[in-house]
Amino acid sequence: MPALIENCGYTKEVDCVSYKLEIPDNIPGIYNAVYQRAQMNGGFTMKEFTTKKELRKYIRPVFELVNEAYAEIYGFAELEPDEMDYMADRYMFILNPKFIKVVLDKNGKIAAFIVSMPELAGGIRKAGGRLFPFGFLKVLREGKTTKMLTCYLGAIKEEYRNNGLDALMGTKILDTAKKEGMTFIDSHLVLETNTKMRREYEKLGGKVYKKFRIYQKML
Repeated sequence: MPALIENCGYTKEVDCVSYKLEIPDNIPGIYNAVYQRAQMNGGFTMKEFTTKKELRKYIRPVFELVNEAYAEIYGFAELEPDEMDYMADRYMFILNPKFIKVVLDKNGKIAAFIVSMPELAGGIRKAGGRLFPFGFLKVLREGKTTKMLTCYLGAIKEEYRNNGLDALMGTKILDTAKKEGMTFIDSHLVLETNTKMRREYEKLGGKVYKKFRIYQKML
């Protein structure tokens, strides 16, 4: 495929990579230290969920933070309110609330969040790409048996960056994943230029195992 595309006159625009890392038995000491400091010094509260009903009131604030934090990210288009509601309704049924973490500031406003999900690709393949009439059952079953957790979305409000909130959420996600029997994490797509996020995955032993290229062509 790359040769075919390049022969048509397309060139590389940017690469995205996916890291795969084994969930450690013990959280690295530096993460625990940063975790404790963030809890003590920032007045932040970690919000965890057990039901989808609990998630509902945080959906719109999470998407609003996405619009704010992703504004400068390559290829991002701001979400309109009706798009937020559509995405929430479309994907709520496959979300596992345990793998969503929200950090609140001292005023109870969202300071950061992370959304991860059990890897569902195997179930989608078994369903032949069709959710109905019974394909969704195969997708849901895959979510209960897979050993891979995929990180999809995450953001930290600009004024709260470098306060250890990434370690706060990462520690909680790793802890939950371990308790739920997961053995691996897929970072999903990380821009090759996002050196900060790449360093965090590499600190935990993550290795690049997939690469996705966006091509361009001047018209």
